[in-house]
Amino acid sequence: MKLKSAVRRVAVTALAASLLLVAGCSPPEDDASSKITLSIGIGDDGPPTMVKNFNPFGTDNRHGTFYMYEPLFVVNTINSEKTPFLAESFEVADDAKSVTFTLRDGVTWTDGEDFDAEDVVFTFNMLKEYPALDRGSLWSSIESVTGEDKTVTVEFTGPNAPAVSRVGETLIVPEHVWSEVDDPVTFINEEPVSTGPYELGAFSPNQYSLVKNEDYWQADSVVADELVFPSTVSELDIVNKGYDWAYSFLPDPKSTWVGKAPETNRFWWPPGAPTALFLNNAKPPFDNVDFRKGLSLSLDREDISEKANQGWGSVASQSGLILPSQKDLLDPAIPDKGLISQNSDKALEAFERAGFDMSDGKLVGEDGAQVEISMMVPNNYANQVQAAKVIKKQLAQVGISLRVETPQAAAVQQSLTNGDFEMTFNWLGGTTMYDVYRGVLDSRLTAPIGEAASGNTIRYQDPETDALLDSLKAAVDEDTRTELIHQLEQVMMNEVPVIPIYHGGTWGLYSTKKVTGWPSAENPYAPGTPYNTTALLVVTNLERAG
Repeated sequence: MKLKSAVRRVAVTALAASLLLVAGCSPPEDDASSKITLSIGIGDDGPPTMVKNFNPFGTDNRHGTFYMYEPLFVVNTINSEKTPFLAESFEVADDAKSVTFTLRDGVTWTDGEDFDAEDVVFTFNMLKEYPALDRGSLWSSIESVTGEDKTVTVEFTGPNAPAVSRVGETLIVPEHVWSEVDDPVTFINEEPVSTGPYELGAFSPNQYSLVKNEDYWQADSVVADELVFPSTVSELDIVNKGYDWAYSFLPDPKSTWVGKAPETNRFWWPPGAPTALFLNNAKPPFDNVDFRKGLSLSLDREDISEKANQGWGSVASQSGLILPSQKDLLDPAIPDKGLISQNSDKALEAFERAGFDMSDGKLVGEDGAQVEISMMVPNNYANQVQAAKVIKKQLAQVGISLRVETPQAAAVQQSLTNGDFEMTFNWLGGTTMYDVYRGVLDSRLTAPIGEAASGNTIRYQDPETDALLDSLKAAVDEDTRTELIHQLEQVMMNEVPVIPIYHGGTWGLYSTKKVTGWPSAENPYAPGTPYNTTALLVVTNLERAG
């Protein structure tokens, strides 16, 4: 079986390589045959060109990683529904102290080896042995992982219902391959062995392809034979080059995207997690809560959202909730639903409490120097670049000089992880509100500046907040959970560790020319974005057009 798989892999790789040579850096055109090739317009940037990195736990892996490796289940971030993948079912203990997974029969790795419980146990134990890989800090909640044949049980250190989703979403790697890796932290996994619907085809620094895994356990549900990922994708590329699936904010998508191919081009942009200004709480002056409050009061969120998102975004609450969809979780004691209005006078009062004063139109510190802030924004995120320009003007009104830097997305993410930034945009995302707040507030997830943080990249630290998170993790009663969420909302309001600006859209663009069955408002089985494990839901639900 290994020989058969190896021969097949060589054949499809050679075919994909020839296609890429013909296509160059443009999406390939389908010929008259029945083969379906989908071009994915997301941009798998360098710097400056792509590295052949498919380590599913790496910080600079390619987006195609999520089409090759599978988790135990996939969570639909639109409605939190869990779809079984490597696990056909799971059961949470009544006290939420453990979860048991029943693994799927008939799953093989792309080298022909059988998938079993030992692979799952090995993966989690590897994350324990190498904490840098445990980016979700799973082992801060896990006591043990044991398994035999087709059953895996994860014991938690205490009641922990929210951890079930994080455990289930963990990508699983093969023990027989990764046990031979000297250092899985630096391993770039150039020849990935996986269980998913696709395996690696041809790779170049500017473009790579994935080809269908014919031995995939649900191969009959996968209609696209090949996926092509170019290195760099601009908004102009997405509109003009005929991508089949893309992620990008486009001004006036009805004319720029749908208008380009009215019969087949569609988009679906449901409200997503709040886009927030991430402030490095470990660096002056952001380590001062009054300075952070001053920044918040300096911003006109309505203006930022309108100009950045062309009317597609909505202003976000400082509470961190997605409103109005999560209105039932909002603390009634929070005024104006946590929506902060621009107030320059109050902003200057907050800055004064932080030790800064206005002098000749400049906000200066005790040394008399003007406050200067550096903000990083990915150069291919058009709406964020525009938002940064608006913020620059607004901060100038309170005497702050903002320098906007626009590196590639990978460089921004690396700076976030290592704490080498002052201010940037990021998302307040998570399956549950525990996950949302833990991701930015849990002191145990962060790290000193210069070291990789598994979470809490803003470097916020407060023992009382950690205790609230621990209580929420252990809470089983819904009323208790809601009260604890209210208290964490107050932390967001009073400490301003991050500044939510607007609700981001998921910016999903797709074409029905070759395939149908894309996510939509009528069928929201997944977000319409191609960049994480929810892509598995999409590629296994598409159908051949016509």
